[in-house]
Amino acid sequence: ICFRELAYKGQIPGVKKASW
Repeated sequence: ICFRELAYKGQIPGVKKASW
C-alpha cells in the first residue's frame, strides 16, 4: 500500500480532499 492508495481511500485526514 502506497501513500496515494491510503489518501485515495481517505485514511489520511485532509489528504483525501487532494486529487491524485
